[in-house]
Amino acid sequence: MGSVVAGLALLIGVILIVKRKAFSKFIEDSQRSTFGQVGTRLMGRPEPVYVVVVGLCAVLIGVAIAIVLLTR
Repeated sequence: MGSVVAGLALLIGVILIVKRKAFSKFIEDSQRSTFGQVGTRLMGRPEPVYVVVVGLCAVLIGVAIAIVLLTR
């Protein structure tokens, strides 16, 4: 079960890093549709760099799980 979680975390992290501009645009559009122009201004414009940070965290979590599974 842990290897599945590690693999999914790695896969999701890599996809987020590769498709960061599309995810950033998706977040911006969903904020605008939910809150209107006021929500976009209040929440700020999402930057692709933040999506990369989340992707790197997912990759690190996947690697950590894999290391724990290999060293058990």
